[in-house]
Amino acid sequence: MGKLRNLYTKYATIGDLLHNDLVMPNESFHLLLGELGYSMEPLDLASLVGQLDSEGYGYITYNNIKKLYKVIRT
Repeated sequence: MGKLRNLYTKYATIGDLLHNDLVMPNESFHLLLGELGYSMEPLDLASLVGQLDSEGYGYITYNNIKKLYKVIRT
């Protein structure tokens, strides 16, 4: 998980007090996926961002990324 954490914090910009977590703006998510070696079609990417940011805050928390990463890696 060290690589994921390092890449995530590279794109994280602000903290979220509500979730007590690091957050990354939604528009940076494709950059993170690219560095992890994944590519997606734009509509698939938008759908995934919508799932990861289900509250519509405009950012994705690190905890949500960890959950997704576990699914992709298994």
